[in-house]
Amino acid sequence: MLPQVILLPFSGVIVDKVSRSTLMMITESMRCLLVVALAALSLLDHLSIAAIPIFVIAYAVMDALFQPAYAAARVRYLPKTFAMPPSRSCKSVRNSLA
Repeated sequence: MLPQVILLPFSGVIVDKVSRSTLMMITESMRCLLVVALAALSLLDHLSIAAIPIFVIAYAVMDALFQPAYAAARVRYLPKTFAMPPSRSCKSVRNSLA
């Protein structure tokens, strides 16, 4: 949570400078790799207590970059006839599936 609070003001600037879809694909891929690596370390019994905060910080950094890009893309790409609650329900479905 702390990395997100620190990075969110800067991530908005980054989102404005680069392609939102590319940034979303990169950060989502990195988050997937982090989860797979964490699961692999756990299955191989090589996971240590010291590694968990590193994974949490790395995941939070990727999330701090993903969330502003997602919010900006949602506003830009969804038709204006859609109200915000349906788009928020799409996000809640995505989060519940993850």
